[in-house]
Amino acid sequence: MMSARQVFFNSDARGFTLLAVALYSLLKNAAADRPLTVYIACGLGFREQGLDKRLLQIAAGFPFARLVFLDFDPLVRRHADLFRSDKWSPLLWAFPLCTELLPDDVHSNLVYLDIDMLIRRDLEELYSLPLKEEGFIAAAVNESRRETRPHLVASGWPEEAGYGFSNATMVIDVDAYRRENIPAQIIAWYEAHKDTSLAVDQDAENVILGARTKRLPIKWNYPDGWLERLMKCPPWRREWRVHPRREVLEAILDPCIIHYVGGRKPTRRTHRPERKIHRKLQRELGLMKGRLPEGQGWRDELEGAVFDAYHAVLRLYARALLFLFRND
Repeated sequence: MMSARQVFFNSDARGFTLLAVALYSLLKNAAADRPLTVYIACGLGFREQGLDKRLLQIAAGFPFARLVFLDFDPLVRRHADLFRSDKWSPLLWAFPLCTELLPDDVHSNLVYLDIDMLIRRDLEELYSLPLKEEGFIAAAVNESRRETRPHLVASGWPEEAGYGFSNATMVIDVDAYRRENIPAQIIAWYEAHKDTSLAVDQDAENVILGARTKRLPIKWNYPDGWLERLMKCPPWRREWRVHPRREVLEAILDPCIIHYVGGRKPTRRTHRPERKIHRKLQRELGLMKGRLPEGQGWRDELEGAVFDAYHAVLRLYARALLFLFRND
């Protein structure tokens, strides 16, 4: 039996450019001989500005793909008191509460992706994860050690959960998610701990799903800041932060999903290592004119060239380390 191929995004109008590139990169690298359904939870003027139609135009070039738009605004109103915050957009709750939005006929694995990502591979490996057979409800990539999250330890984070995970790339078994009513558990936890929670929805997911979350290699959620962080990682250690050394090096050299985490997105002024591939897709979509985002000039390009040379040296270093530790 073939696995269902299903992806979930969420965005408001402000995130359109990032979402458009994430969707386009997903479709460009997807297997064209298999149907793919992309669910997009949207709100805050998304449809009113015709952004759904613009995404449909992108998907029109990929006949195997189907876009399904989910209206998030009713869910915001339903949980208005609980999710009201000046810091976080309510839309970040769309995936943790996804079974309140999805049609009842959605089953099997569902892959969630943040919109500030660029997909470089077909995601069949994620679609076909044997979560049910292995006794998991979810899958995600490690992010932090327990000692850096004392607020979670104090709020019931199980010891057996191990490291904390990021929810930027996440796979869930929709049937198990419904059966155990995970959204209700997440809401109950957050309602009890929202005054001390720092990562909000991610905190709740770590506590509720922690020990039942399969851990994925960092290549499926690769923050490109790892390239410069490489110089801070002692090469003799087999684990860097919360990742095996070899997995980090492989991700640096050939990531499956690039995550542009942080404030300096490639839609703005930045010299981050993987900015050019994102901007190339922006230009293909007509979202950016010229080599640089609007408002940047030759000084920015010159500074970027210096960083590119530095990053090239770091990649050579990563390649050398990977060869040296090829038997890890």
